[in-house]
Amino acid sequence: VTERTEESKVVRRGRGRILVVDDEEIVLKIAEKLLLYMGYEVATTKTGEDAVWLYRQAVESRKPFDAVILDLALNRDMGGTEVMKDLLAIDPDVKAIISSGYLYDPVIMNFENYGFAGILTKPYDPKDLDEKLQNIITPGDRP
Repeated sequence: VTERTEESKVVRRGRGRILVVDDEEIVLKIAEKLLLYMGYEVATTKTGEDAVWLYRQAVESRKPFDAVILDLALNRDMGGTEVMKDLLAIDPDVKAIISSGYLYDPVIMNFENYGFAGILTKPYDPKDLDEKLQNIITPGDRP
C-alpha cells in the first residue's frame, strides 16, 4: 500500500503583485481573498480601461505587477484581448493569464497567440491558480 501525501493539496506561499480584472464583483472578491491568503499583493478592477491605467501606473512607479489575471469577456468596455494588446504595448514582457468559463472559445484554445502566459478556468481552483502563478512568476524576475 502506498501512502499519499497531503502535499498535492498544499498551496505554496506566493510572492508578488497581482492585478485581477473581471466585471463580476463576486469573482473579484473571491480572487482577492484567495490571492491574499496565498501571500500575494492584490489589486482588482472591473474594467479594461482601469486595468490599463493601473498597469501603466505600476510600471511608471517602478512597482510593476508580476502577473495579471484577465477575464476574457469583460462586459462594460474593452474585452480581454483588447486589454492584452494595450498591456503588451506598455510592457512587452507582461505576464497575463486569461480567465474564462468558456473553454471552447478560440482565444482560450489558442491563448499563446494573443500573448497570454496561461489560462485559468472559472470557478478558480486554488491549486490550479497557485500552479499557474508559480509557473509564470519566477524568483529571478523580481528586482
